[in-house]
Amino acid sequence: MMLSFSVIYLHFGILTLKERLMVLWKHVEARMSG
Repeated sequence: MMLSFSVIYLHFGILTLKERLMVLWKHVEARMSG
């Protein structure tokens, strides 16, 4: 049970990390083009 929970936690952690990176990249792109 704990194992599956940690796997789900890791999965969501990676997803949020990807979203944060995408948002950060959009900010960088806007600054470079602006």
